[in-house]
Amino acid sequence: MIMKRLIGIVAVALSLVAVPDLLKAQDVQLTAGATIEITLTSPSVTYTLSSTTGINALAVSDSTLTLTLDAGDTITVTQNNGYVIDNNLGVGTSCIGAITRATFTASVIITSGATAQGCQTGGSGSPISDASIRINNGASQTSSRNVTLSLQAGNAKQMILSHLVNFADAQWEPYAEAKAWTLTDGLGEKRVYVNYLSTGGEQSQPMSAVITLTEGVTAAPAPDGSVPSSQPQATQTPVLQQTGVPSEGALVKLLNDPRVYLISQGLKRWIQDEQAFTQQGYSWSNIVVVSDTALQQYWDGPRIESAVAAAAYKFTRYLASGSVGTEVSALQKILKALGFFPQQVKETGYYGTTTRSAVIAFQKARGITPLGVVGPQTRAALNR
Repeated sequence: MIMKRLIGIVAVALSLVAVPDLLKAQDVQLTAGATIEITLTSPSVTYTLSSTTGINALAVSDSTLTLTLDAGDTITVTQNNGYVIDNNLGVGTSCIGAITRATFTASVIITSGATAQGCQTGGSGSPISDASIRINNGASQTSSRNVTLSLQAGNAKQMILSHLVNFADAQWEPYAEAKAWTLTDGLGEKRVYVNYLSTGGEQSQPMSAVITLTEGVTAAPAPDGSVPSSQPQATQTPVLQQTGVPSEGALVKLLNDPRVYLISQGLKRWIQDEQAFTQQGYSWSNIVVVSDTALQQYWDGPRIESAVAAAAYKFTRYLASGSVGTEVSALQKILKALGFFPQQVKETGYYGTTTRSAVIAFQKARGITPLGVVGPQTRAALNR
């Protein structure tokens, strides 16, 4: 078997318009456990590729995606707009909420297409109601990878669980209100995703719960509301109660959970520590307590981390789509620390669509005209 290796590009959204000759079969491989996002341009459709085994080669044109697999390889392709995943093998497209996916075990050619699969997430029948997921009854930390999931969903008959947002490694199973679960290896934030299927055949939207795996510490929020010092100290000032769904730009938390989130562009973004909270200029008095149901209306977005790395690098170049080099890598790293660049995407040193989107988000947050390029104003903001 040819060695499955990744040269230069891992888990990054790629634009074939800016660099049409960038991707070649021998230059891009998908390693075991990695994820990569590919955008085809005719028509413009983005696919997310995940593989537990890795594959040998990947080739892209403006309208096709060719995946070369060896015996024993497997790859799951998902599409977040709910489009049919057209392929030459005739493998069917299934739905998880509004997301479509197809799993392949042989070499395949995927053709870009924008035909809706027709995923049903609501309508007549018996829809899912009051859905939720908790890890260790809502604890914020655990020192053991072995945890218990608490699962609630009215009218549910099946569920699907995964540590991957696209459920690439999971299968539907009978609904249960509790399930033993093993977190992924390595310390830090761990997230578990769930989707429910109702007795009427309708799916909920995917939702998730998060817990931090620590070394020898099992610190859950205390009854008095005190929290670990590494978290934003939301109990320093009176916290407002709020009913209903939080609005854009709101700072929110659950009653007995120290984590504080920013509601931004339809996502909830965890503010990882007090330094990050302060750097962003947030006010403790603006934090409101919301219900778990209200918070679960939002998908998880990239974390907001403190920008410690920013002081270590001074930007001097004009950067735009197609730029490459160490300055682009530094830009990606700093934008990731600030929460604008996706956490799961590796810094590649290539300025593609993912980097441009992150720059635009940074510019909007800093009151800079969002042109998607690093010019004098953006450079000055990054160098502060």
